[in-house]
Amino acid sequence: MQVRNFLFHRVSPKSEPWGPAISPARFRRVLKVLKSLYRVCSLEEAYTCSAPGRRPLATVTFDDGFREDIEYAAPILESLRLTACFYLVVDSVESGRPNWSYELPRLFHLSARRQLRIDCENPRELGGIFHFESPGALLTFGKDLLSRLRYVPHSVASNIYEQVRKQLDDVPPGPTRMLNWSEARELIGRGFEIGSHTYTHPYLSRVEGDVDLAFELGASREKLANELGFPPQSVSYPFGDYDRRVAQAARASGYRLGFRVGQVFADNTSKERWCEPRVDVYADSPCLVTLLRITGYLEPLKRVLRR
Repeated sequence: MQVRNFLFHRVSPKSEPWGPAISPARFRRVLKVLKSLYRVCSLEEAYTCSAPGRRPLATVTFDDGFREDIEYAAPILESLRLTACFYLVVDSVESGRPNWSYELPRLFHLSARRQLRIDCENPRELGGIFHFESPGALLTFGKDLLSRLRYVPHSVASNIYEQVRKQLDDVPPGPTRMLNWSEARELIGRGFEIGSHTYTHPYLSRVEGDVDLAFELGASREKLANELGFPPQSVSYPFGDYDRRVAQAARASGYRLGFRVGQVFADNTSKERWCEPRVDVYADSPCLVTLLRITGYLEPLKRVLRR
């Protein structure tokens, strides 16, 4: 049976250039469309249901664990009698800070520094002393750096992030915006599911050693179990990044489901449940594109236009 898994990140009346958010009003409209087209249910129900109904199944999920999840998203979901699964990054819950993929763009957007030194021998081209004539030049450099960090080993990316964070120290810490353990337990008490979004939010396919990969997947599951009273049954791969090794590690860590990003329907009868697709509902997409995406017509339309 087909399942349509939908992915959101932030619901908030305030959106920043480095962290777009879908407004509460728009989120409500999107949910109403989902409810009219699908039978929205929990992940548990979606992946155990075998009897086809009048409407396809759909699930709602959130990545990263922003505090807006409980302030805005959860009340809207409850008002429409819908449920969702919230995926938490353990390090963000512990520190109260967003993960590095949110923090690094924020630093590049707000810093007034005109020089940056990055020590990196492998790959050497990422290292050097860089000078910037304007904030725009720093921002352009930052965007390019972020795109290139995807293709380097995780240890290298983490080291570069720490160097940049320490040097762009003219940017004050952002407000605490992440869910804490008490709020995560509250969400469970209100009928929502909680899943793992790893320990530190890396590109999992770029994590070098099996021990480190097991930490990101297994230790995060164990920590969530200790704090919430039971282990999460599913994991969301940061950036949707995974490979066969990652899927095998997720299975070995005890997860029943592993989620990537893919603009297609999932099949709840598949035996390979550690690479299930989710449709990313981008906060900054035009309304028509969002509608086409959630109805499943966007990708076929793209293929027709490419001919």
